[in-house]
This record gives sequence, C-alpha cells and structure tokens, in this order.
Amino acid sequence: MAKVSGIYAIVHRESGKVYIGSAVDIASRWRLHRKQLQDGTHHAVQLQRAWKKYGPLTFEWRVLEQCATPELLALEQTYLDSTPEAEKYNSSPTARSPLGTKHRPEVVEAMRQRVIAAYADPVFRAKHREAQKRRFADPAQKDVIRKRNSGLYRVTSPAGEVMEVEGMTRFCKERGLSSTRMLALARGHSSKKDFKGWRVEELRPSRSGLGRRTGSLPVLPTNPRGWRNQKAFIARAPDGRTLEGVGLAAFARQTGLSEEGLRNVAARRNAHCGGWVIRWKNDYQGESDLLVPRRGRGKVRRYLLTSPTGEVHRTANLSGFAAQHGLNAPTLVEVARGRRNHHHRWRCIYDDQETAGVGQNLPADRAVVRQSFS
Repeated sequence: MAKVSGIYAIVHRESGKVYIGSAVDIASRWRLHRKQLQDGTHHAVQLQRAWKKYGPLTFEWRVLEQCATPELLALEQTYLDSTPEAEKYNSSPTARSPLGTKHRPEVVEAMRQRVIAAYADPVFRAKHREAQKRRFADPAQKDVIRKRNSGLYRVTSPAGEVMEVEGMTRFCKERGLSSTRMLALARGHSSKKDFKGWRVEELRPSRSGLGRRTGSLPVLPTNPRGWRNQKAFIARAPDGRTLEGVGLAAFARQTGLSEEGLRNVAARRNAHCGGWVIRWKNDYQGESDLLVPRRGRGKVRRYLLTSPTGEVHRTANLSGFAAQHGLNAPTLVEVARGRRNHHHRWRCIYDDQETAGVGQNLPADRAVVRQSFS
C-alpha cells in the first residue's frame, strides 16, 4: 500500500465530535492512534476518555483531504479553525508537527533506553514478531518493502543483453546464479571481471549493501559491518599520501601490488612493497610508523639525519624518508659512510655510530654533528 499524505479525522458517530490531524502516511498514523488509545496513553485526554467510555466500535476513521507534505500544517489549521471548539477532541487549537525536530542528546538517550527496555520484555517481542508476520503476509506490502530496500543493478548477460535489475538475490535465484558472487562483482570485492559470463554494475546500493567510494586515489574497500571479518589497515603511498581501508586483497588488485608482499610489510617482515608502507590499524603507532619498520630481514640500518635548519630525524626507511624530502637515498648513504660531507646541506650518520665507534675518521665538522645526537 502506497503512502498517502493528507488530513484525517477520528469521528464519534453518535455525537459527531472529531479529532483532526495531518500525517505524511495516514494509514500508519491511524495504527499509531489506535494503539495509543487501546493502551490508554493517547495525548488527547478528551478523546482517550471518550474511547474508554463508548468503546472503539463507536468511532470512525475518515480521510478528509489528500495533499502534498509541505501543505499539511496549513490545511490542518484551516480545518481546525472551521470546526467549533465544542465539536473537537483536539487539546491544542494550533496545528503542530514534529518533523525536523532535533532532540537534546539526553532526550535521545532516554528514548533509546525505553526502546531497549521494551524489547527486553518477552511479551512485547512476541507481539512484535506476530505483527511483523502479519505485515509480510500481505503480498502487496511485501513487494513494496522489497522494492524500497533492494539495490539497482545494471546486468550484462553473456549474450550481450543489458538490463536493469532491482534485487540481485531474486534475479540470481531465477537464473541459477550465485547472488554472493554477483554482489561481490558489483561492489568491487572480486578479482574477476565476470561470473559465468555475466557482468554487473551497482547503480544504487541496497539498504543492507555496502556502497563504493570513488576519487583520484585507489578505491579502498569500506567495511562498516565487518564484511567477511576483513582487517582494517592504513597505507602510505610512495608519494606520501595516507589511505585507510579494509580488504587487503582487493586493495592489492586495485594498486597492482603483491598481496603477499603487502602482508609481509604489515607484519613488519619487509620494509615496503613497491614503495608502499602498510600497517594493520590495530597495530598502528602513529604517522612515523609508516616510515620506520620495527623488524627486517637481517640487520636493519638506522640513520640520524640533520636538516639544513638543524632539525634532527631518525629513520630506518631511508628510501621513504628521501622520497618524502626530495633527496637521493644512495647519496645520503655516501654521506653516512663518510665519502661526502653533506647532501643538499643534509648531514647523515648511522644511528649505531655513537656506541659502535663507526666512522672515527670522519671530518671534524661531521664529528660535531654526531656528538650533537648523543
């Protein structure tokens, strides 16, 4: 049943007295009024007392006029003004609406706790379950809900026929396809370009589906619901950009990198993979962690560098540091070995020179720089 917005009235047949209101969805509002009146919690005191005194069978629900949503309050006010006060159950002479109302955080929390308490009651849960069963028993209502929640997809068959589909699960069931594989193709979670010759593109994500992010950077899989329990990661590109995402396999395919190599970097077994440094988010220790690997194969050289302005930097990823500051890593190594005095006025020594006694034959000016780090 489609939503109908307009002005409605709850009429007492014997006296002709009415309660006038407006709603975006009239049928839903009538169900709410009826439940509140049956529970004895309706805000209109006169209507609640009449309902209790005369019984529900003496009242009638009427749709006075249908109108667009922006016109609801003005039209409701017109009906309220034209009805004598003695013939109304309304407790307020002014038409009001909660649409757009922003509650205070403590009010929102109180409402949330009331809902939690209601669902903790087994009797309420049983009633709610039965109400949902009756709701979905109606084929027309079930079809409306399915269309509202379903995503929209552009599907290309193996024969080249292009069609737009609402609801991938039903489409795949009718053709003997796997909805999981097709949805993975649509959302970019598959390494393949098609499934049994079928291609699919997501035009509108379903309410339960995961949308894709677009932009100049690689499309990183997002995972707010823990899809397949994928781990979140943080990656640093060779040009210094920092990205976040989940689904390392999909990220490796989109960047053309080795998934095994990226996992070795994330596990701190390798320094980088194709210039990319990556860390698991639960193991991430700050921005400098994307430059300094904690472990490596064999001995990891650590460097102390002094900028032309006197700033001191410590790193074990000299290539990444050089790329970040526009320097040449091999030339910095030559400086560290004592074969050059500086590189673009940058000074560099090995981090273990202070304790290992390496580079005792360095020039005097470099020895001063080395001592400044002690």
